[in-house]
Amino acid sequence: MAHPVLLTVDVGTTNCKAVAYTLDGESYASAIAPYPTLNPREGWYEQRLADWRSAIASSLRSVSQRLGSRTDDVAGVCLSAWGPGLVLLDAGGAPLNQASPTWQDIRSLDHGRKLVREAGADWVGGGLPLTGFPAKLAWAAEAWPELTRRAAYAIGVKDYLLHWLTGSLVTDPSSGPYATEWPSAVFGSIGWDTARLPAVAPSTAIVGQLRREFAGQLGLPPVLPVVSGLNDGAAATLGVGAHQEGDAVVSLGTNGVFRLVTTRPVSAEVCLERSLFRYPLVEGLWACGGFVLAGGSALAWFADTVAASGHSREIDDLLRDAGEAPAGSDGVVFLPYLVGKGSPQPDPDASATFLGLRLRHRRCHLTRAVLEGVAFGIKDISDALDSLDLSVKRLLMTGGGAASSLWRGIIADVLGLPAGYTRGDSNLGDAIVLAVGLGLAPNFDAAVHRLVRNPDITPPTRENLSTYEATYQTFRTWVAKLTA
Repeated sequence: MAHPVLLTVDVGTTNCKAVAYTLDGESYASAIAPYPTLNPREGWYEQRLADWRSAIASSLRSVSQRLGSRTDDVAGVCLSAWGPGLVLLDAGGAPLNQASPTWQDIRSLDHGRKLVREAGADWVGGGLPLTGFPAKLAWAAEAWPELTRRAAYAIGVKDYLLHWLTGSLVTDPSSGPYATEWPSAVFGSIGWDTARLPAVAPSTAIVGQLRREFAGQLGLPPVLPVVSGLNDGAAATLGVGAHQEGDAVVSLGTNGVFRLVTTRPVSAEVCLERSLFRYPLVEGLWACGGFVLAGGSALAWFADTVAASGHSREIDDLLRDAGEAPAGSDGVVFLPYLVGKGSPQPDPDASATFLGLRLRHRRCHLTRAVLEGVAFGIKDISDALDSLDLSVKRLLMTGGGAASSLWRGIIADVLGLPAGYTRGDSNLGDAIVLAVGLGLAPNFDAAVHRLVRNPDITPPTRENLSTYEATYQTFRTWVAKLTA
């Protein structure tokens, strides 16, 4: 195959994106299919399995059609997905639950606390520490007793989608156990044999082939290898070129996330204390960090509130307005806790607030305050890791919010570091994993250098540094008062 095509699928929190890449990281074709997150009551967030399947089929079909004759050059498929979630399968491999709780869901919080008391904290890793996959399974055993009695397997989101695509029951360390094997103690406490969990394979392992009937429906080659892949955060980390110790990634997707590439993981106890995550990345590296919980979704909420529809055009208008407000938003401070407070001092009952409003303030001040509030939440996480002697050497950005030069500049000013933007994302990270898994690149270093473009750098603005340091201290004071 002279010019192999790398086919990737990322199932994120808000949509599924399929992209076909060249081996040089250029996109041949792409398609996006959205799906809803249901919020039946406060603290409950879930997505329907059927919506994922429909979105994957729709996006892959669109990419296949746009590739045309180039579909013959598709060399393989790599999948990434959000997590942790939960799918129960019967003995025939059919799903028993129609919807999965998302990473935002807190129904399993008390079950997570109980598991820590009974089995220790070694299972803590991905997502919010106390609501990871084992906690969700413990919750399901109580909330869905009939389904768990009938279940032959309990698997995660990416695991389920790989099973649907290939028939294989497999996970990878970043999506499943957050280690190279499942922790038997915690599942013993739940009463769940680890033999009823998916096998753990490296992210680059070829785990099967795309089902022939599915490939035929989509117009793809009949024999198409599928590699294990990563969770979406790990894939996004690779996709922006972060693959060395000290590389940090700020993700401004639905969530606001700060990830730092390290050679040693944060301890489980620290993850619990500060609501941080840790999971294996690739080649002995780890991704450690935390969640603001509202990133791009904070701006989308504000646009929907003040502009009625929240269309991308209106968001662009708001961002232009925000550029007219000064650094520090003329005293307006926004606490971005629309779905509670995340790392490093979690508080699910915290709420979002505008503070310091006066008659002189206009929409531009409020918009900029939203952007700054998320940036201050990111700084909270960065400072927490720095206190653990895990420092940032290079800062990169990803997610829809990172496309805004204003927001990139605010992040650079608040963190006091140049912010690099490559337009890379989880799909490009999938392409990197696929290239290594298929032997089209000898290792991750070579794959990253070939597929990821050099970043556009936004340096911090010197005159804004002291303003943001003072505004951040005001932000911290308000957080302490309102979450005491």
